Amino acid sequence: MKKLNELYRAIDTSDDISLFYYPIEDVSAATIEYKGKYGIFLDLRKISTTREEKEILAHEIGHVETGATHRVDSPYDLIEKHEELAARASIHRLVPLIEFRDAIKKGYTEIWELAEYFNLGEDFIRKAVDVYQAENVL
Repeated sequence: MKKLNELYRAIDTSDDISLFYYPIEDVSAATIEYKGKYGIFLDLRKISTTREEKEILAHEIGHVETGATHRVDSPYDLIEKHEELAARASIHRLVPLIEFRDAIKKGYTEIWELAEYFNLGEDFIRKAVDVYQAENVL
């Protein structure tokens, strides 16, 4: 299972991503692309736990991995599509299918148990279950 420092290391070793700590008006994080380079902006004042920080950072890395960035004034359906792509990428990163299946085989079958096992929030685990069911792999 991924740890928070592994996410920071992935950013640190990337030639295409820069990380900034910056107060953001309405959100806790944002990713901006410019000429093939990405800036991930985190507002740590809006992030209260390391679990939340891990989920948010993985989501923003998901935007980079999938190239799912858009203009602020983009149509809502495009924004939703890009958010879903980033969410799926973050799930695959933080709850890899093999590790997810292994956890279930070990007896972690309740959402709260899986959340504890992966050190993630219950909502994130619910989304992981939905994604893997939609992908027809569970």
